Amino acid sequence: MKVKTLSFWISNSQTRRKAMASEYYEPSWDSPKVTSFEEIDEQLNDVLLDIDTEEHRTVKDIKINDVVVDQHNNGGSDTILRTYTIIY
Repeated sequence: MKVKTLSFWISNSQTRRKAMASEYYEPSWDSPKVTSFEEIDEQLNDVLLDIDTEEHRTVKDIKINDVVVDQHNNGGSDTILRTYTIIY
């Protein structure tokens, strides 16, 4: 049995700033970069295809965990890291 782990930033605590007036907006506030769902799908599909072709292995399970790295208490959004653990 083997494990492959992929992690993606699905939210950064700066998204609320984009709704503010443009004179307050700075792109540096967008760290870490949020990964699009399309990019997550593409990377997951690539890994699953590699696993499937590697000695005809099959995926046993996929665990999905979200971790709040930075939390806001004043109406801003949290910084969230999503991890996919693929067991095969």
